[in-house]
Amino acid sequence: MAYWQLRSRRGMSAGAGVLLALGAAACSSGSPDGLTVSGLHEKALAVPKGTLKACPLSYDVGKAAGKAKVSGSAALRPGPDSVTVDTPENSDPGSAAKQNGATFVECDYRVGRDDVTVYTVGAENGHALEIVLPIIQRDGELGRTGLESYDRTAGKAKPGTATLTSTGTVATVRLPGSGKGNVVLVVSAAPSDQNADKPAIAATQLGKVAEELAAQTRW
Repeated sequence: MAYWQLRSRRGMSAGAGVLLALGAAACSSGSPDGLTVSGLHEKALAVPKGTLKACPLSYDVGKAAGKAKVSGSAALRPGPDSVTVDTPENSDPGSAAKQNGATFVECDYRVGRDDVTVYTVGAENGHALEIVLPIIQRDGELGRTGLESYDRTAGKAKPGTATLTSTGTVATVRLPGSGKGNVVLVVSAAPSDQNADKPAIAATQLGKVAEELAAQTRW
């Protein structure tokens, strides 16, 4: 299933009409030491089928959470859907991922009292940020105006610097890239207890977690 078709944890869905009105401002960095979309793609293709016990990207979420002073342990969330990998080869025909040569890796964690999801998205053509906007809108519970504003701000952010949604539940970091394409990291948080109004992780902590994970990113 393509990632933008995944059910929201809060029952929200992305508005395609909103996305058509947006023009992502993101651009790739020319750093020679940057990450390549082709490298992420190769990593994703090497992921075995079936339930995975670890994220295929070597994120140390516990270390990142510790540096952000987030209380509680961190581990990959149990279950068959804790890791999702999509590549252009298995994306829906006509989808943005197919057209833009996008690779997507999602890893779901339990951090303290919250569910934390780490999305790593690379696009050979276009902008990875634009492709991941449906997830940002859904997890950040943003309306049209809020999403447009976030798109502009995140697209202009310096690589390695987190941009938080107004709800404080999603942080996006543009990753330094080299070669063709560009890569973004999106980290979202939601309370594990569905009766809770908001995650225990504060917005500033989530931003710090995202920046720490961005600094860890290698493939």
